[in-house]
Amino acid sequence: MEVKGDLLPPGLNWEEIWTKIVEDLFENLRLRDEKSAVVEPELEYATQSLGVYLPEDIWVNILQRLSTIDKLRSAGKVCSVWRRLLREPVMWDVIDLRDQKCIPVRVMHALFSTAIERSQGQCTDFSYAFCGLGDIPYLVERSSTLRRLWLRGCSGGWGTPIYSGLMKVASRLCHLEELSLQDCFITPACIEALGVHCPRLMSFSLCHFDAVDFETEEEKNEDALAIAAHLPSLRQLQLIGNTLTAQGLEAILEGCPNLKSLDLRRCLGIDLAQMVHFRHPNDSMIDFLFLV
Repeated sequence: MEVKGDLLPPGLNWEEIWTKIVEDLFENLRLRDEKSAVVEPELEYATQSLGVYLPEDIWVNILQRLSTIDKLRSAGKVCSVWRRLLREPVMWDVIDLRDQKCIPVRVMHALFSTAIERSQGQCTDFSYAFCGLGDIPYLVERSSTLRRLWLRGCSGGWGTPIYSGLMKVASRLCHLEELSLQDCFITPACIEALGVHCPRLMSFSLCHFDAVDFETEEEKNEDALAIAAHLPSLRQLQLIGNTLTAQGLEAILEGCPNLKSLDLRRCLGIDLAQMVHFRHPNDSMIDFLFLV
């Protein structure tokens, strides 16, 4: 949201107000974390006084700059103006619950449910680092307009088997444009369901950091072959730690002709050791002898 200077009454400077509010807010949150005290009355008075002069759009702009975790745990305790605005679904268009503060998993699950309920189905960008088996159906059934989804499984190792839950709700993800899965185990059938129900999907990321040792070539390339067959519109593809081989890579290049970005880090099944010299398609031609 763009905040224009002409929204402010004469005599008020937006930069000074914003700086003062941010300083007071973070000082208040610091004191609260240290003392678990009630709201500082000076800040409550200051925000209520400014509320008389500042348009509501400016308060919304301020609150949208806070992290999701701060909005859930602290911001509503600052003043009544903020509590009221934080009940509006527009404040929860983007929900980011990736752990940056060593918050316990139990607490993160509670924040997960609260944030989804507050969005009232209007969330379009959702990130969650503790995804369990039942979390995807709970999320998607209450958020039908998702365009971007970032999930990390909570099981570690090869990943949380989310494929059954994702297949059940794939038909509700028709607006999805970006999907990123870390430590989440899915199947070729799940990838096929995404291809059928997510026609706008342009970016797909599947990351495993502890790969399973498959025995056959078909098993090693099952993700790659499913992507090539069912996600032809992809423009960005990231496969970290995947077991695909040259066969899977060839299938992707043929099946996804619109790819602009391909990330295959830690995909050790693609053996390039035998290649002594490799030139990128966009390398300079200055040393090439043209035949006339």
